[in-house]
Amino acid sequence: MWFGTRAYMQTVRDPDVSPDYEVVGWGETTQYLNGGLGVSASATAHREYTISWSSLTRDQVRQITDYADGVYGTGLIYWLDPVAMDKNVLPQSWATPALGGRDAVPLAGNVRPPVFSQSDQSQGYPTESAEYTMSGATVVRPLFIPVPSGYTAWFGVHGSSATNFVKVTPYTGASAGTPVYPAILGVNTTTRVNTSVSSVTGIQLSLNNGVTGSGILTGMIVQILPTGATPATGGFISGQGHSGCRFIGRPTVVPETVASGLEVLSVTAKLGEVGAWE
Repeated sequence: MWFGTRAYMQTVRDPDVSPDYEVVGWGETTQYLNGGLGVSASATAHREYTISWSSLTRDQVRQITDYADGVYGTGLIYWLDPVAMDKNVLPQSWATPALGGRDAVPLAGNVRPPVFSQSDQSQGYPTESAEYTMSGATVVRPLFIPVPSGYTAWFGVHGSSATNFVKVTPYTGASAGTPVYPAILGVNTTTRVNTSVSSVTGIQLSLNNGVTGSGILTGMIVQILPTGATPATGGFISGQGHSGCRFIGRPTVVPETVASGLEVLSVTAKLGEVGAWE
């Protein structure tokens, strides 16, 4: 899988089967005097990943531990989960923009966007939309997504808006390319994604404060597909990715065998999603 910081990413071996993916949010239960139960919970959550690799060489171990040791900078850790790449690599707060009107960090601005009902469920898009109002003074909070060599990033923004409301900036290394502005799709189409960027090392997704006016955002999808592949059509796919992670503690390295100078080791690391909150 593709793994690393924005400063340096590389292919590392896929982790062992059955990694522990946990979605963590705030929650509290209250027992009422009349025997009833009340539940309060955050609408938004972060992801935590406990990932293990067995039977690694010493060089393969360093591919993981060097990031925890700061060899490649102190930036966020990004990685593309092979399970999510052809589905939707966005974090849930981007894939379902209405969460920004609840308790997620808003995609732009310093106040929460108004949220209203969205009644067309023909393709399973979220039942609520968020309305963002943009101007040159609006603070935007971009999201970075890496793109490995040989892959293309595909985008689909669903809702209604004037053109150029969502901005996709391609990056090659630290150099920004010419922004792309996906045409806004409706919520009743089977076209999930309609705009692509290839031959880049990453893309930065944000709302566009270069326009003045309002846009209604219902759902967003980003897929990372092998270059030349045709995206599948169908209904909405919720966010399966993250906004950038940091190591929780240090990776644990355990020797499996040491014989005749050949060392085989295993590594376990825990990563927590923090990008949207930093």
